[in-house]
Amino acid sequence: YDVTGIDISKYFINIAREQSTKKDLKVLYSTGDIFKNKLPGKFDAVLNIFTSIGYLESDKKNELFIKRLCDYVAPRGRLIIETINPIALLANYKSEDTVILKDGARIYYKRFFDVKTSTSITKIREVEQSGKSRNLVHIIRLYYPHELINICKKFSCSLVSILDENGNKKDIKNSMRIWMIFEKK
Repeated sequence: YDVTGIDISKYFINIAREQSTKKDLKVLYSTGDIFKNKLPGKFDAVLNIFTSIGYLESDKKNELFIKRLCDYVAPRGRLIIETINPIALLANYKSEDTVILKDGARIYYKRFFDVKTSTSITKIREVEQSGKSRNLVHIIRLYYPHELINICKKFSCSLVSILDENGNKKDIKNSMRIWMIFEKK
């Protein structure tokens, strides 16, 4: 296959480049903003993995991101989106959680889910064994399958299949991650 890897983060492109070199794979990499940079041509498959959707500042901007993904798909090509499944997430939602790492550091999570906007807000406090700490906030707009289906349909990509995190076609309600496969008309 001819493969092109695209990310806005040079850091992640460099990691991908190192991994492909170790495995003797030939991949064309591009660092850039999907809203500003345009790659020539269309692709037989476009993969959006590990929850890139939902981090932008508005539904309009997230939808524009999905449109750009659909624009890169060749006719009869596939768009594959792997993302968090809000159905399973909410069924197992923990408003507070603590994780202790192997090095003794502790990570404290406080979560809130805004049902009006389908947004998960997580306040994270990392505390090293030395006592040094830092605070972070993680905000993501979670899209339900029907929402992604409707958005992709507007841009000529129709749902072919929804798979659970293991790639099985079964009930996804307990799968924390899902794979949605679309075909471009």
